[in-house]
Amino acid sequence: TTGTYLGSDGLLKTAAINEPRLEYDSQGNALGLLVEEARTNKVFYSATKDAWASNSNTSPVSLDNQGIAPDGTSTAWLIPTGATGFNQRNYGIGASTLTYVWSVYVKALSTDAVASFIGNGIHQSDISDLYFNFATETLSGNATNATYTNVGNGWYRLTQTFTNDGSGTIFLLRTETDSLMNGKVLLWGAQVETGAFPTSYIPTVASTVTRSSEGVRVTLSDFYYRQKHGTIVIEFASKYDETVPNYNRPWELANLATDVNRIFMYVTGDETRLLNRLYDNGVD
Repeated sequence: TTGTYLGSDGLLKTAAINEPRLEYDSQGNALGLLVEEARTNKVFYSATKDAWASNSNTSPVSLDNQGIAPDGTSTAWLIPTGATGFNQRNYGIGASTLTYVWSVYVKALSTDAVASFIGNGIHQSDISDLYFNFATETLSGNATNATYTNVGNGWYRLTQTFTNDGSGTIFLLRTETDSLMNGKVLLWGAQVETGAFPTSYIPTVASTVTRSSEGVRVTLSDFYYRQKHGTIVIEFASKYDETVPNYNRPWELANLATDVNRIFMYVTGDETRLLNRLYDNGVD
């Protein structure tokens, strides 16, 4: 499927199906090829204020199309100074004990801006506060399992991971707009996904959207492979769940037609080791 990544020009790009996502950081430094597992964004209308459409409290006070979003479009939404109440979205995630991640892009339009988000809860009484100070680039409040990433052009991506305790069916993601939200703040790209860590942004409109799992295959002739001898060097950073014993492989050389001759590196199920294995004519 399609997928997003940060380009060399500092803008969030969308790669076409089967197009490699060559990602950069906010300073324009190449990070490499982005390869991810399957994830689903459960938020509807992720790039508009409707991602925060209220369904249990005051009406949304956000304004659409008030600034340039991380992808270069004029679709960022604004919570005005002096607004009261809060915007809220309830997500039915079932009485499970799964782990979830919520994330959103934020940008300050005034020097005193502090973004305030309330999430990581099942019922309203369980809601926890999370604050981001743009001037000091610090998280406060209940910042457990929370992160921020500078994605350039004044934008940050805030994330927080939490585990449902199984006692409720609602995840509350809401933004305070009174005493806790100071100054003017732009928002964009809301996401709620099942998993132990955040993945790249998945745009949605009127329904959830799933980004399929990715794999990369290159024919040996494309990188001057020689049968008799050579050296392979790979540098990688892994965020997948190593506890799942499915032979997650950073690299593999193999005959895909028969799979009997191959050499590969994989992560063991106990998360402690990287192992190399070699099969010669089907013999391990």
